[in-house]
Amino acid sequence: MNTQQGVFQIDIQQIFRFIYDLFTSGYGVNGFFGFFRAVWDFLNFISLFLAPLLFFGVVYVVVRLHQVHKEEHHRFLQAVQEAGSEHKGNEKWQKIISFVNSDNPAEWRHAIIEADVMLDELLMREGFIGDSLGERLKSVPQERMQSLSSAWEAHKVRNEIAHAGSDFILTKREARGAIDNYRKVFEEFHLL
Repeated sequence: MNTQQGVFQIDIQQIFRFIYDLFTSGYGVNGFFGFFRAVWDFLNFISLFLAPLLFFGVVYVVVRLHQVHKEEHHRFLQAVQEAGSEHKGNEKWQKIISFVNSDNPAEWRHAIIEADVMLDELLMREGFIGDSLGERLKSVPQERMQSLSSAWEAHKVRNEIAHAGSDFILTKREARGAIDNYRKVFEEFHLL
């Protein structure tokens, strides 16, 4: 680019020469393409070592996730059996447990809704005020209910079910987690 007496000029010939030299051997041994070819060859060489490592890493993660899922399922079943054997008298809770242990997602939803009704009845019986369960939960002082955060977490899942309906994808793990949160509340108030 040249500037003569305030006029801006572009040297087209110099630009085309630069582009030509870039794609030919004008800059370096093989030019622009040679440089990228060398980089590509280096990356291919590195990938020969990384690909097997990444493959075995993925296999390890999948196997380990499967093991964790089995352990979690086993612990949940043990907790349910212990809770069921200690508290045979509460038929409503037993129905909730049977619903959440089924393979039907509709029954998981039903279990959570029934447990939420039990929670609402419990809070009304304990004298907490409010027009809805959410308002009653807001009125509960933390020192009166150690499992308040568990109640909120469980109630949030119920709200997702109620508001999103069938659009809300509920996994068995989420359903069990919500029921476990309800259980903590019911045990604190000796309902179970």
